[in-house]
Amino acid sequence: MSQMSCTGKIVRLVIGIAIIGLGIFYQNWWGALGVVPILGALTGKCPLCSIFSKSKCGTPKPGDEKSHDQKTCCGH
Repeated sequence: MSQMSCTGKIVRLVIGIAIIGLGIFYQNWWGALGVVPILGALTGKCPLCSIFSKSKCGTPKPGDEKSHDQKTCCGH
């Protein structure tokens, strides 16, 4: 099941292609980082969100009266 909206996928594809294009233009290997948003768009899941969401989605602190909502974690 996809965790990302169609608009989010398109934005990630455009950003990934732009990063790769800039890497080619400037002849710099940093353009290879454009693969990360492209993979996220193709799979429908953000690879970085899976790493960082654990720190955002931890158990609520004692005394925190708000219920933990999974939708607040990295936009999912």
